[in-house]
Amino acid sequence: MTTAGLLLARFWRERFAVVVLVGVLLVPAIYGAVLVWAYWDPYARSERIPAALVNLDEPVTVGTEKVAAGDELVDQVLDDGDLVWTTTDAAAAQAGLQDKTYYVVLTIPRGFSAQMASFATSEPVRAELRVTTDDAANYLVGVLAKDAVTSVQGAASSQVQAGYLDVVYDAAGSAKDDAGSLSAGADDLADGTQDASDAAGDLADGASAVAAGVQQVADALAEVDDGVQGLPDAVAGLEDTAQKIADGAGTVDDSAAKTVADLTAIQDQLADAGQDDLAQAVGQVADTVRQTAVPAADQAASDADDLVGAAGDLADAAAKAVSDADAADAAAGDLADGAGQVADGAADLHTALSDQLAPGAAQLAASLDQLASLDPPVTDADRAAFTRALSQPVSVERTAENPIGHFGDGFASYFAGLGLFVGAVFVFLVLAPLDRRTQLYRGSPWRAACAPFLAGAAIVVAQALLLFAALLAVGLRADAGAGLLGILVASGLSFVALLQVLKAAFGLVGEFLGVVVLVLQVAAGEGAYPIQTFGSFFQALHPWLPMSYTNDAVRRTVAGGPLGPWLWTDLAVLLGVGAACLALSAWVARRRQRITLAELRPVVELA
Repeated sequence: MTTAGLLLARFWRERFAVVVLVGVLLVPAIYGAVLVWAYWDPYARSERIPAALVNLDEPVTVGTEKVAAGDELVDQVLDDGDLVWTTTDAAAAQAGLQDKTYYVVLTIPRGFSAQMASFATSEPVRAELRVTTDDAANYLVGVLAKDAVTSVQGAASSQVQAGYLDVVYDAAGSAKDDAGSLSAGADDLADGTQDASDAAGDLADGASAVAAGVQQVADALAEVDDGVQGLPDAVAGLEDTAQKIADGAGTVDDSAAKTVADLTAIQDQLADAGQDDLAQAVGQVADTVRQTAVPAADQAASDADDLVGAAGDLADAAAKAVSDADAADAAAGDLADGAGQVADGAADLHTALSDQLAPGAAQLAASLDQLASLDPPVTDADRAAFTRALSQPVSVERTAENPIGHFGDGFASYFAGLGLFVGAVFVFLVLAPLDRRTQLYRGSPWRAACAPFLAGAAIVVAQALLLFAALLAVGLRADAGAGLLGILVASGLSFVALLQVLKAAFGLVGEFLGVVVLVLQVAAGEGAYPIQTFGSFFQALHPWLPMSYTNDAVRRTVAGGPLGPWLWTDLAVLLGVGAACLALSAWVARRRQRITLAELRPVVELA
């Protein structure tokens, strides 16, 4: 400890040495505080970024309404003020983008209003906006302007949705009126369907009865047909008999006439013979036969002829009766089949109407009655509120545990560790890594390493205090201030021990190696971006670098939340690295018992 005090006391003997010491003490504060201050809240100051707004849109007329979506979007963008918007033309915007007058150019193209209006038609077209940035002017301006551009896109989308919802609400009112008319029609349909079902039931019953009656008639006609089949044969026999009777009657008629002729001849012969009385008697007999038998025979012959004619007619009628009976039997069979089909169809119709159509019509009528009875979904008074809500139907509630207030708060872990490591580099620009006098007098290697370390530790503790004060001065508000200060001190001790062993082992090359370690820690220390966003080499290197634990611990103490066991792990790793490096410095001191004359004097002579 005495040797370390002597090393520090040398700084107060000359004014220049004091200036150098003060400079070394201020290095971490300058690095850390200035960088945190510079990066304090760039996103909040993105509203200072100049941007050009070019409106090439041409209004259109839809029906009787004029649509000027481009002008409306311009007004909305200018009111939002996410960037410093200036309306200009395309040529001026392009020139301004090149000479940094503008960093962002938002162009509303021609046809934007037509595209917006198309959402109320059957052929909607996606509306387009063009955003132009120049990476040659500034790469990150695109990132900073992203939120503003997203806001513009959301405003345009909300404008489309609001217009579309107006159309929907208008249609909803008309739909309610139409639903009332449709409900009344559905009620009539349900009633008519039920009536049709009842009528179909009656029709089915009647058709079944008709089918049964027709079947009975068909059966009777079949029996008649069977009965008349023998009639032609019977009538044919009757016709033969009548013909025989006619023939017999003709013979009788001829015989009667012949008898009269014979009697007349006999009368004449008797008269000639002088048998007048006998001739008179024969004449009387002839007259009697002539007057009675002959007419009767004539009549019988005539009647027999009539009977023959009637028998012929009867035979024709019998044949026709058979033909008609056959036709009637066939027609009755067809009629019976048709009546059966009608009965079956009527039964199916009744079943369909009663089991399916009538209940469905009743359900449709009930549903439409319920729809028609509903209140209008949106009244004119509520339309604006509904439109605002439904144009952005989903809101995202972002919850950040242990939130930080500013961008600089988040980067404090990155810049604080960087400042402390650079400060440790400067320590061994003014201090030798090993105590030369102890080595010269062959003192203890442990003492040769500890004396410079303790002197450097005193410096880095002062650096940590100054850095802590500077961070508070620029606005940093740590949730765990004592923890933050402790981590800054532990980090400084770890870094100074690491740089001591590098310079003790490798001399000036060790200083170069210290810069290399600094670069690797800046890249792989996870000071800004998650380590998963880096390459596999840096991900593998990350847990082996002390600044990784500094960054983690500073983030946790600034943001707040539960600190253990992570903070204690970070603290243990940092102190462990410092102890290990100090032990290695003692081992190097043991290995290097000889020193050169040049090593007796540091780059800056303080004694």
